[in-house]
Order: sequence, then C-alpha cells, then structure tokens
Amino acid sequence: MMAETVSVKGLKQLSKQLKTLPKNIQQRVLDNALRAQARVHVSAAKSLAPVDTGKLRDSIASRTAKKKYRTSRSEVDIGVLTDQGDKK
Repeated sequence: MMAETVSVKGLKQLSKQLKTLPKNIQQRVLDNALRAQARVHVSAAKSLAPVDTGKLRDSIASRTAKKKYRTSRSEVDIGVLTDQGDKK
C-alpha cells in the first residue's frame, strides 16, 4: 500500500480550538473532515483508473473504519471493493 505524507498549515491553532469543543463534537468534526478528504482521493483515483468495463473504477470507494478496528482516534479506509464487499 502506498503511504502519503501531508503537510497542514495552522494545525496547532486548529487543534487548540477543537479542544474547546465537547468531545463528541470534536470527533464529529474530525470524522467529517476525514470523509471529505477521502472523497477527494476517491474521485482522483477513479479519474486515473483505466476503463474497459468500468468495474475497477466503480469499485473504488472509502469507508469509515469501525471503532473496534481503528488504530487511531479516527480512520478512513480508501480502496477497491472485492466481490465480497471488502476493501483491499
């Protein structure tokens, strides 16, 4: 799997402001931001996918990781759906 490094300006200030919010709101903001960014990556991946039948392009998707499987506070997986509905 390819890893991507992202640099974000103003993250310390954002983090301070997020900490003033209730925990459930903090989590919702973080999850929504991750899902929004995932949509950008899914769209880019779909635009770069070769199209013969369109199955590969149509199988590229994202999902929010279930809490019990998360390795961090919030996590979004982006991948290709298999016939069983799992992402690889």
